[in-house]
Amino acid sequence: MPQTRAREVRAFSVASFALQIMTTDPFASSLASLILSWIFAIPMLAGAIGVVFSVFKKHEDVPWLFSAWMGLCFLIFGPIRYLFFLVTMASSYIFQGWLAFLTVFATGLFVTGPLAFGLLYAVGVGLPLLSVLWILGCKREPTRLRFCVSAIAAPIIALLSSILFSLILPFLAIVTHGLPADYVIRATNGPAYYVFACTVPRGLVALPPYVSETPQTTADILRSHVALLYLSDEKHVYFLQAEYPNLYEEFKARVSKL
Repeated sequence: MPQTRAREVRAFSVASFALQIMTTDPFASSLASLILSWIFAIPMLAGAIGVVFSVFKKHEDVPWLFSAWMGLCFLIFGPIRYLFFLVTMASSYIFQGWLAFLTVFATGLFVTGPLAFGLLYAVGVGLPLLSVLWILGCKREPTRLRFCVSAIAAPIIALLSSILFSLILPFLAIVTHGLPADYVIRATNGPAYYVFACTVPRGLVALPPYVSETPQTTADILRSHVALLYLSDEKHVYFLQAEYPNLYEEFKARVSKL
């Protein structure tokens, strides 16, 4: 009996804690939206894992070691992991409510979004890959010298692509500034949160100044980063007031000028 009673108390405590989080979080997603986001994200996660494994397999006329090195360079130094986070967050957005689904079409995001993402993909993946292949040469059997030069150039090209990616991202992120702030932040819950936590380095994302005054958990970093880039200044101020009311008076002027 005492053990049964203890288990019941623990279960009640866990349930109470979960309920408290859901009621205190101003940007909590509903259970239905989380389930739908995960159902939609699971095939993408499986596809991404398949793509990663395919990079490291033996390709025709290319040494396996070279293919593996190329894959590592683009995964570590390139922005491909951040691109996958963007896809996951975008897929989660449409399930945050009926208005979220409708605003994708009302704001034309289903047109401008893919165009912006296509440009980011070209800068972050397409052009760097073509650059390495150009160094490798168009011959069917490249020389060892070309393999060596392209292998040396691969991490440098991937790093340069990340820098260029970070420079154009704030300009292309403007396409989401017309979306409701609540739905944009809620899209960071569920699969987008775990993809960000597991793949995107914290030190490489742009953050607003008030983050240093927060607990700096993964949720703090993620939501503040999304608010900085993907919300307008006015909506960013709204996010600051809702998420960190104790920091609102101190940072509202600085946030509105970012």
